[in-house]
Amino acid sequence: MDSFILVALKRKLKFMPEDINAVLFRLHQKGYVSVEHIPSSLEYQEDEYAPDHTFTFILEKESSDLSEHEKYFIDWLFTETQDGKRVFSLDQIPLSTIGTETQNWRNKEQRGREIRDFEKQFKEWKKLASKDPELHRWIEPVKLRKIFKYGIIPVWLIWTVINLIMGMGDRLEVYLGMAGIAIVYLFITFGKHDRVLSTILFFILLVVIFAAGLDPGMEYLQATTFPLILISAFLPTVSSTYYGAAYYRGMKKWIKGLRKNQLQLPTDEVRLETCFQHAIALEQGSLFESYYGEKIHATTTGELYPFLIAPVETAQIYSYHHIAFQSTYSSSYSSSSGGGSSGSSGGSGGGGGAGAF
Repeated sequence: MDSFILVALKRKLKFMPEDINAVLFRLHQKGYVSVEHIPSSLEYQEDEYAPDHTFTFILEKESSDLSEHEKYFIDWLFTETQDGKRVFSLDQIPLSTIGTETQNWRNKEQRGREIRDFEKQFKEWKKLASKDPELHRWIEPVKLRKIFKYGIIPVWLIWTVINLIMGMGDRLEVYLGMAGIAIVYLFITFGKHDRVLSTILFFILLVVIFAAGLDPGMEYLQATTFPLILISAFLPTVSSTYYGAAYYRGMKKWIKGLRKNQLQLPTDEVRLETCFQHAIALEQGSLFESYYGEKIHATTTGELYPFLIAPVETAQIYSYHHIAFQSTYSSSYSSSSGGGSSGSSGGSGGGGGAGAF
């Protein structure tokens, strides 16, 4: 299993900007890109906290057999050099750093445009990625949630409005309530927090129905409102499939073992580097290096295993990017806050190695 699938399980398909790292790892793990450990650009180093080195990714294979979102990803981020190669470096990502924020207003304005363009492109990629059939083998939208959202909720709301009109008569409050219900449902349909909004809406309607009294027909509304509150609150938007559930538990167990310093690392460099990439993608890179960095010996075969050349520096590069991503694209992180946690709950036992997934 590659790093991107693990992130999809962790985020529950609610990807965040820094998850582009997991896509890059996936392309590297599949052999589509090679990686080089290089000095970062001078502009990048204007930020005193920015690392001196970075990673550049070089496309080595045709992307015709990749998924739609992977093709979009490559077209979005990779640029063609004079020698005809398509490359992308981590220091090309537009981030609000100390150095760039203290430049003259023209540079600051340009960086703002770059950040807005990155967000726009990211949202388009995110839509494509969340619909990827391969990912849906492991985690997929819950069909019952869609039926609930687009079928049960509107029918129940119409039923409620009709009964309120019949029970309370032709009053201004009723029409204002109808307008409010319609507006809230539009937010439920097109907004980001439909699960929270629908739960709040049902709770408010429960109070309104109770206050209106139990006229004929209203007792059925009141009886159904509470179950709908529970369904709205606890029916997930996405869920692991039968195959994905085992890997999700394995991932949680692996993270728990990492945090307890109980992982049994593989001895061959390929699997070891993949473990390091998994840890970075799952936001555990610094912890992985802290516990296991001494077991990762610097290698002279940098072309084969670039992430193992300098494990401490690799962790620092991605730690810097993790902080900068959250600072620059905070709105994306707040809107995806329900996408799952990387905490140590879940799973059984603390051991295991790469074989957990």
